[in-house]
Amino acid sequence: MRDLAQSMEKIGVLLENAIIERIRAHIPPPLKPETVRRKGSSTPLIDTGQLIGSITHQIRAEPDRVTLYVGIFDPAVLEYAGTHEYGDPTRNIPERSFLRSTFDEEKEKLIKIVSDDLKKLEVI
Repeated sequence: MRDLAQSMEKIGVLLENAIIERIRAHIPPPLKPETVRRKGSSTPLIDTGQLIGSITHQIRAEPDRVTLYVGIFDPAVLEYAGTHEYGDPTRNIPERSFLRSTFDEEKEKLIKIVSDDLKKLEVI
């Protein structure tokens, strides 16, 4: 299980970095002019850095499995993150997915990492 946990650690770090890169790449749609004026920046999802600083991963190893969680676990940031991940039409906030979309974009790379690591372990 330790080798599998190391594989999950590698994937966790990869996903954290990919999510951060996605946020820094200006997730569409662009901010409205009044939002840019208010916050003084045209970069969506980056104000204080609290969102990016909260992206992390956790690994839970049990005797029969290793589970990887990647995302935001800080309760102080969860509502903000969820609002932007899914959007909030009642507040006129569009969806700017940074978690789900990153996973979708990185899925094939993640499958290859796991497959290669399992082959090394002679599990498959």
